[in-house]
Amino acid sequence: MTNEITTTAREFKNTKLRNYTNQIYKAGGTIKKAYARISVILNKIEMSQCYQLDGFESVHDYSREVLGLNQSTSYALLSIGRSYIDDKTFESVLKHDEGNDFSTSQLQALLPLKSVEKAQELAENGEITPDMTVKEIKELVKSLKDDSKGESEPIEVEAVATPNVLDDETLDALNVCHQLEFAIDKDGKPIIVYGDTIIGVREAKRMCGEWLSGAWLADK
Repeated sequence: MTNEITTTAREFKNTKLRNYTNQIYKAGGTIKKAYARISVILNKIEMSQCYQLDGFESVHDYSREVLGLNQSTSYALLSIGRSYIDDKTFESVLKHDEGNDFSTSQLQALLPLKSVEKAQELAENGEITPDMTVKEIKELVKSLKDDSKGESEPIEVEAVATPNVLDDETLDALNVCHQLEFAIDKDGKPIIVYGDTIIGVREAKRMCGEWLSGAWLADK
């Protein structure tokens, strides 16, 4: 997680959204647990849709304007809060020792598994622990995903040039892109899946348009 929460002087019309926002600001005291709390609260905001009265199009729109979080961080925190954090203790649902819990960055690395049950199994067996680095967890997840593909033929893709130096937001966006999968919902509509989060095509187009016009084209 590379973004930091930034406070803003804003008056909210929705009382619930104001209270949730105050909880997020207060959570900034302890780094590791702060993001766990924020993840849970963002999920509550998403479920209640209390952002609408104040003119926000989505919880991610709210996160960007009010908290200063970019889209990729917002999506990751929401996915983590939905599946990996206990909303009463603000600790992960994975096996861990007291005082030595998984960080949100470690939990984000587990999102491509698309199964909190699988992550719980790995933690129970000691295959993942809070003492591992994010890189180690990513490599383990990648190896599990590669094994699940079996002997399928690799898909050839045309190589594209990438900048030699990437800022934090660009790295976040590229990391998310590697974790996206395209699917069709039960109504036959195209959707994009990121961990446990389902992204509508319209929302995805808006996100991409904002990112391209800002982070990418600003350097052209």
